[in-house]
Amino acid sequence: MAHTNSAVLNTVDPVTGDSRTITGVSVPNVDGILLQGRTVYAVQNFSNKVSEWRLSEGLSSGRLLETITSRKFEVPTTVARFGDRLAVVNAKFETGFPPTASRYEVTVVDD
Repeated sequence: MAHTNSAVLNTVDPVTGDSRTITGVSVPNVDGILLQGRTVYAVQNFSNKVSEWRLSEGLSSGRLLETITSRKFEVPTTVARFGDRLAVVNAKFETGFPPTASRYEVTVVDD
């Protein structure tokens, strides 16, 4: 689970609902996340980047592996796997509220 205001990621026990902050992970402007095994991709919307983190075996801590940027990012909000690449959705919030963009797109980037 991502917490935008606190810039953290948390694990949540599906049975009890208890949550725990993953130490060592700082993700300002975090929005969508994608967890694959012990790798988590965190979309940082207004930072226009996706950070890739390697989590410890118990998912209690993490370390930054890579920061993914693209000139095509326009306030990305979520991410999905697209083959061996990442598909990142642009929200285009910078066009106003509500957004006035006439079209939206998905940007595909290497991870």
